[in-house]
Amino acid sequence: MMFSEAEVVTFVETVSVQQLRGWVRAGWIVPATGANGSVFDELDVARVRLIYELRVDLDLPDDAVPVVLSLLDQVHGPRREL
Repeated sequence: MMFSEAEVVTFVETVSVQQLRGWVRAGWIVPATGANGSVFDELDVARVRLIYELRVDLDLPDDAVPVVLSLLDQVHGPRREL
């Protein structure tokens, strides 16, 4: 299932459009491009929730977020391939 930017912000009520766009610009989330702009899948939405928790709940600095995401991608990448 694919979601628009507005739908992602609706599902993840704690995230603003500005935050979401900033995370996309930073490359922390890489949505697909649809006819009407960015489209997000379920994994992207889960990643949005994770980034919010890292940044806001755990107060992780911006420069540490890509490191954590990279490590998580390394762990979960092979699992997805299986």
